[in-house]
Amino acid sequence: MLMGPIDNGNCRQLKTLHSQIHAAMKKTCIPIYLLIMVSILLHCTPRQVHDREEQTQRSSDSLALNNQLNEIELLCENLVLDHYLAYFYEDAMLLPPGQAPIKGIEAIREYLSGFYDFFIPSFECQYSERKIEVEDSLAVRQYKSFGRILYLNAKDTLISDNKYMELVKKQSDGSWKIVWQMWNANKPIQ
Repeated sequence: MLMGPIDNGNCRQLKTLHSQIHAAMKKTCIPIYLLIMVSILLHCTPRQVHDREEQTQRSSDSLALNNQLNEIELLCENLVLDHYLAYFYEDAMLLPPGQAPIKGIEAIREYLSGFYDFFIPSFECQYSERKIEVEDSLAVRQYKSFGRILYLNAKDTLISDNKYMELVKKQSDGSWKIVWQMWNANKPIQ
């Protein structure tokens, strides 16, 4: 007995249900049989299956992007610039606060290498309040970053408390690379 429309999880039962209806309808009017079959098929469309597969892929991509952020977070303990830059697209762009955009991996390398002139490249950092939105091969990743960075020639510590937004693109090998990265302070500078 048919109790309602077949949902996504029961689409495999369509063949069995088809056989049961066919056997019951052998001696009845064919148009009724066709009406029932069309009704069943409308409730079990390929689009529903595609939507479920798409949602599974988005979840998998979100997990990969979150894991990538965990890897980047671990780099804070021993910052090797080439390891960090490996997460960037070749023609990536940084959008630092109050500065002109920095375009291309070599320009980004030059910009970030200035870090070594002032700071010890081993510090603690934490990425929190992560939000990742995935659509096909592009993702927007937002998070907060908090770190304590020691100056090279002083006993002072820089408190880095920022929010980031990144556009990330999926590569043909399934990995993700940062296309654009922008950030700003969570608190106004006093």
